[in-house]
Amino acid sequence: MLIRYHILRGGNRTTVSLDTTLSAIMSLKLKTVPGTPEAHAAIRAWIQQRVDDENDPGHQQYSQWIQSEIVLFLVDKKLSTTYWDWAIEGEGEQIYWRNKRKKKRAVRKK
Repeated sequence: MLIRYHILRGGNRTTVSLDTTLSAIMSLKLKTVPGTPEAHAAIRAWIQQRVDDENDPGHQQYSQWIQSEIVLFLVDKKLSTTYWDWAIEGEGEQIYWRNKRKKKRAVRKK
């Protein structure tokens, strides 16, 4: 099941959907009780702040992007730093572009 959060993006309203488990863990991290209006408000505010900080109104697939941001927020600093080192300087970027090219080729073949 998904939980929807309404945010503003470049002056326009949009929806971000999170899995209930991810939402519950995020609410605990934000020191609120999962499933309560306070938890929903805290998560929505966190997401909105992250979107505002990114300040990229052309960004696509907000739900997927926010989910990755939440995972990196939930893990400890050392692991998230290790991930970014891998993603930016190492194999991660190559894997990302390789997969992106494969998806484009698959779409063209259809």
